[in-house]
Amino acid sequence: MKCYENRDNFRERVHTIQVTFQSGEYKGRIAYKIGGNVFGIDLLGFDLETLDEDIIKNLVVNDCDFSFDYENEVFSLELKNESGDSLLCEEDDYSLGNMVVALEIIDCKIVDSKNEEVAQMDNEPIIRTVDDLSRIVIPKEIRNQIGGIEAGTKLEITVTEDRSGILLNLIK
Repeated sequence: MKCYENRDNFRERVHTIQVTFQSGEYKGRIAYKIGGNVFGIDLLGFDLETLDEDIIKNLVVNDCDFSFDYENEVFSLELKNESGDSLLCEEDDYSLGNMVVALEIIDCKIVDSKNEEVAQMDNEPIIRTVDDLSRIVIPKEIRNQIGGIEAGTKLEITVTEDRSGILLNLIK
């Protein structure tokens, strides 16, 4: 992830969590989305019992054919080594938990008021030219990321301490 914006705790997000399983030299990965106003380590409290049928059905990464056999109450996955050889595993939640070697947040998107994901900005500078009336346009990408900026919105404008820039704060 290029940028993890975790300082604004007033906005909902959708995180993508990747789980890596390993047995010997064999590995496999799954990734799933989780929403809410939670960050960092609070998201990484991975519990296999929370992987319900909907989450498993909607995995965004599943390079190991991860599934759950409800009849036998076991997880099934096919791990691969670098040579492409396979290892088929059928494990209960305890044994599968022992195969987890990595948990990582691989993506984070802010959710707008319509519960749709808004693209995360890469914190790359956006250059705007001041017009003849000393106005600048706030780019749509920034307005979407912040949310709530439209015609008539009030912004507080302050100068940085070192006088090298300005700060805009949304007044709600």
